[in-house]
Amino acid sequence: MYHFDPDLSLKANYRDADDIEFAAWELAGHEHREKYRDSGRAPGRTAWLHKERMQALKAALADGELLALGIARGDQFAAITLIPENLFLSPDLQIDGDRSAIFGLGREFDSVRICFGSTAEKILAVSLNGTGRPNHLPVIMAAWAALKAEIPEFLD
Repeated sequence: MYHFDPDLSLKANYRDADDIEFAAWELAGHEHREKYRDSGRAPGRTAWLHKERMQALKAALADGELLALGIARGDQFAAITLIPENLFLSPDLQIDGDRSAIFGLGREFDSVRICFGSTAEKILAVSLNGTGRPNHLPVIMAAWAALKAEIPEFLD
């Protein structure tokens, strides 16, 4: 499976990432694929294994092990965005592997692609994407330093 490259744009990473079904299949591992191969004549077992793969994919996306890139439905510019992790914690989350779509929290993403990513890469992807709240840490640290300079025993 593709690994997110922070030196590339979101568009380039999106182009090289994998679709939902392939990512779920790769994440499932060899043992799962063997069980799926052996379930050929039992449609119920096959469906259960597919559901198991999707659950593992949801868990990996919620943990941040995997990143999801997609296009928000209704976006007139068809901009590729990083799908926020909190969407994967939603109880109403639906992943449609056939259509490569994700639905949840009142948001819908089409043409979703999945890749491995670390925390640093995820933070960079968010900053490249321009989504999320602005970072107020520099302002907070400046206020903290000013208080500390004015009152040396402040919160010792």
